[in-house]
Amino acid sequence: MLFFSNLQAAELLIEWARPLKKNLVGMNRREQGGIVSFGDDILVVTRDGKMHHFSSNGKKKKTAVFNGEFYFTPVVTEENEIFVPVSNSLVVLDKDFNEKWSISGRAPIASEPLIDGENVFVQFHDNSIYLLNRENGEIRTTYTYYTTDEISFIRLSKPFIMDDKIVFSFSNGMIFHFALRKNPNTGTEELVPWFRIRTSRQQRSLQKKNFYDLLSVVPFKNSTVLFSSGEFGGIISEGKPVQLKNMRNVNIVIENDGSVSGYGEGGIFLYGKDGVYLLDEDGDSVRIPFRSENYVTNNILAGDHRVVTTTGAGSMISYNEGHIHLMKDDYSQVLHSIMVPNGISAKGHFHRGAVYLLSDMGVLYKFKILK
Repeated sequence: MLFFSNLQAAELLIEWARPLKKNLVGMNRREQGGIVSFGDDILVVTRDGKMHHFSSNGKKKKTAVFNGEFYFTPVVTEENEIFVPVSNSLVVLDKDFNEKWSISGRAPIASEPLIDGENVFVQFHDNSIYLLNRENGEIRTTYTYYTTDEISFIRLSKPFIMDDKIVFSFSNGMIFHFALRKNPNTGTEELVPWFRIRTSRQQRSLQKKNFYDLLSVVPFKNSTVLFSSGEFGGIISEGKPVQLKNMRNVNIVIENDGSVSGYGEGGIFLYGKDGVYLLDEDGDSVRIPFRSENYVTNNILAGDHRVVTTTGAGSMISYNEGHIHLMKDDYSQVLHSIMVPNGISAKGHFHRGAVYLLSDMGVLYKFKILK
């Protein structure tokens, strides 16, 4: 059941809802994975290892079942090739769900796969990185970060390319910039550490993965990096980390206009744009356009609006409420709010003018924004 409030000039209108679980009552675990575009349709992955193909009108076309759990959404290419990270395996499917190739590591996959030209980079929770041939999955090279730190299962950010370097972060707070080059003796490609930065002095090692644990890293400007770990976050400039407030347990993202925002524990935070940080002399974020007692799990730009979702409380949940908020794109006003039992933890998606969300109760929703 959904509860509506704060009806204004615009509101969220449910076009359809589809339950993905047989039992929608009782204790439910937080959903993982989420939703991604697939041509005119969408793919929805759930923590029980299922990938559902839905049309825009809510018809389920196909379901693929994998041996494992989903932590991340698949990566879909322009050709509708599907790179599916599930537990410790990467499975690559064609547009008809036929398997092209797969590969497995010794630990669960730790971040979204990075596809760059003919290369695929896959990171695992044992601190290993595989560089794969995109066409057939052949291992071109591997790199393992050896450390005396115990390996934890906190969430890692998606790797990215910055200044021709491939940037990965590890669960003990280390950020590595790798160069990809050929070994002059063997002719094989290698991932070579260019430089590394430690962002954290401690970690919660060997802990059961907590919903709030994450390590989020994004490029900002002029080789500057913003990061957030489970403990704190800050700015890395000229190779030196500077701790800032209001960056604890937040997921940092780059907006379409180049500004940097974060969402997570406590609400939504705006950190700056074009090298200008929106911070006061004490390091507090000047702009906190949305505050929440619950954890903010999605901040989706939907045309000239934003859709913000929150979870309920606790790691195991029953009927603790979360919310869906429709806001103006500049965060200046909350236009419409919907209360959702348990809330929403999975990754939502804006596609073809509609917002798709997967609740922790296991219900897939399609919303239209009614103006």
